[in-house]
Amino acid sequence: MKHRPFGRTGLEVSELILGGGAVGGLLIDANDDIRRQAVHMFLDAGMTWIDTAANYGQGRSEQAIGWLMAELPAEDRPHISTKLVFDRAAGDFSGQAERALTDSLNRLRMDSVTLYRCITGSRRRRSRSRAHSPLTTCSAKAVSLTPWKRLLRAG
Repeated sequence: MKHRPFGRTGLEVSELILGGGAVGGLLIDANDDIRRQAVHMFLDAGMTWIDTAANYGQGRSEQAIGWLMAELPAEDRPHISTKLVFDRAAGDFSGQAERALTDSLNRLRMDSVTLYRCITGSRRRRSRSRAHSPLTTCSAKAVSLTPWKRLLRAG
């Protein structure tokens, strides 16, 4: 498995990652033995990242990743990323970000994740001709970077 630098973070990560979403539904719908076997195959292949989101299987993906990672020695655990989807109608983006991260970390049984992304807007409104940038989307208009700074300071 080839690895590449992850931006300017100093991390080296695998070119391929395991997605915890509905495509295939492995971490959402498979039985525990299949999930465990898949994660071990993934790690044995040299992959170093698992991506999930709070809304994948209404949190079941994060829950599965949480207990699966708890079974591994800390030094063998891959990087984990998760995401939140802002509810624009609800407002209070700062509160949404903090509550969603706390809930995700509880489901993941972790104190932190390598990458926490936010997604806003609807897929229908995104142009297929331009890349989707979570940071650009999250810092646009009503979404302030203040909650992200506060979450980073909190660790």
